[in-house]
Amino acid sequence: MMAASKSPLLQKNRAVTVLLLYAICVFISSTDSASGQISANTRSCQSLRAMARIYMAYSDYDKAQPLIERAVAIVSSNPSGNATQSLYMTDLAWLYKQQGRLKDAETVCLKAISQMRNDIGEKHQHLASALRISASIYAYQGKYPEARRALQEAIDIMLESYASTDQVVAPFMIDLAKLAADEGNIEEAYGRYLQAIETINNSYGPGHLYTAWVHVQIARLYTMQGKYSEAEKILLPAIEIQKQIYGPDHCAMTQSRIILAEIYREKEDYNLAETLLKTTLKTVTEKRGSQHPDAGKVLTALGKLYLAEGKLTQAGNVSRRAYDVFDGLLQPGHRDIAELNRQTEQIRNGLLVAYVPKALAM
Repeated sequence: MMAASKSPLLQKNRAVTVLLLYAICVFISSTDSASGQISANTRSCQSLRAMARIYMAYSDYDKAQPLIERAVAIVSSNPSGNATQSLYMTDLAWLYKQQGRLKDAETVCLKAISQMRNDIGEKHQHLASALRISASIYAYQGKYPEARRALQEAIDIMLESYASTDQVVAPFMIDLAKLAADEGNIEEAYGRYLQAIETINNSYGPGHLYTAWVHVQIARLYTMQGKYSEAEKILLPAIEIQKQIYGPDHCAMTQSRIILAEIYREKEDYNLAETLLKTTLKTVTEKRGSQHPDAGKVLTALGKLYLAEGKLTQAGNVSRRAYDVFDGLLQPGHRDIAELNRQTEQIRNGLLVAYVPKALAM
């Protein structure tokens, strides 16, 4: 874990410096296999991609977008650059997904996968990585069968070269655990997290940002099981790690804050939960826009909170706003849509209970 005496800004600056130096080293050591020379276009694309990835590492997708789009455009102009183009396109697909542009993300990713199958074959690890990204895009939309097929193919490719317990494979297994949770397969999710978490902790370290993200996913699973104390124990240290990197109110912490608000709700700390969710919604709206899926997720959490408080009118208002955000983005079987449907039914029943006695008294 990072030293408590270091400020978040200092930690972030140091992390950016490390990433930049790493990108420069990779760039300098790259060589063209045929001539030992790197073309100007290749150098430009590598530089653009390296800078874009630094921005993406800190969820600054608007700054990363023109860089990676430019890199894709440059490499697309080279008829022999299909293999490289597909790599850059997977970065672009991931970026579009994080921006909430799910249809664009799916289109770009599938094109990249098709190119990879033609150019590097069916068993390359680059293809496995692209399939993993496509699975995350499918899962985000609620296309769970498609996500599972893509992710399983990716895992099968990786297992041809690595053991299932290898640190290279562990993130794929974590994704499979998260997908199982999305599908409602709680026992499968729990078992897969248990299998992979030791490898994650040992390979990335307990203070790593990715390790914190994994712990957030496990905390989410605990809340789905109603184990709020266990969720809080694993969530709070993870949030502290995220704060050290992002700062206290970054939109990259949206999921963590939604889970924390759910814990507050369960404790009946309604004011604290509402304040946290409203602050999160403001951050997401200002950074990513009011129609980003994350805004819908926060609104859904607010609806659940208002229902717990018996505030049916407020619950109805935010639930309708969440439906508007999700319309055309998420599948009917998505967990968030299912939650909104449950809220709508609960609101309807609550209003009937409130109004029928009044009607009968008239």
